[in-house]
Amino acid sequence: MAQYLALLLGTLDNLKSNELKRFRMFLACQGERDSIPAGSLENCSSTDIAEKMISVYSETRALEVTVQILRQISQNDLAEKLEKQMEETRASNRKRSHSPTPGYASRES
Repeated sequence: MAQYLALLLGTLDNLKSNELKRFRMFLACQGERDSIPAGSLENCSSTDIAEKMISVYSETRALEVTVQILRQISQNDLAEKLEKQMEETRASNRKRSHSPTPGYASRES
């Protein structure tokens, strides 16, 4: 979903260059089964990092990993903001998936 990519990019774009460097370092050390090698993250922009994270993890997992790393690098406010945005996006998606399709109202006789 493009919404999750937008959340990830928006969050990474809020990091200063030294914070993004620390984010890359912690991302390479995640210990996930399909982790991203440190060498492939060197000099990556926030857009490059987002693309790599989504290609390795699912979009949802990429956001969860982002929250974890933000907490590890003491970006707690940004982590909380992202968690709130994730929940709002999930709620919006649930609401949208449960709303009836326009023009297909059921008829009762």
